[in-house]
Amino acid sequence: MMETKRRLLVLAVMELVLMTLAVLYDFLMPTIVVSAIGALFIFLRKEKFANMGFKRQQDFPKMLLGIFGMAFGWSFVNFGFFLPVLNKVWRVS
Repeated sequence: MMETKRRLLVLAVMELVLMTLAVLYDFLMPTIVVSAIGALFIFLRKEKFANMGFKRQQDFPKMLLGIFGMAFGWSFVNFGFFLPVLNKVWRVS
C-alpha cells in the first residue's frame, strides 16, 4: 500500500516537472506536449481519460454560452481597461 502511494507521488512529481519544463522552455507547442505528457501519465496511473477532461458534457448549450461569455468578458476587460491604461502609461498613439 505504501509502495503504491510512493509510486504515485513520484509519478506526479515527474509529471509536474516535465510539464513545467515544457511550458518554460516553450518546447515545440506546449499545449500538445502537456496533453501528451498528461495522457502518458494517465496511462501509467491506469486511470480513465475522463480525468483529463475528455468527457461528454451533459448541457452543451449551457457550456457553449459560458465559453462565449468568458471570451466576451475577457475581451471587454482587455479592450475596455487594460489597453487604455497601457496607452496612458506608455503614451502610445
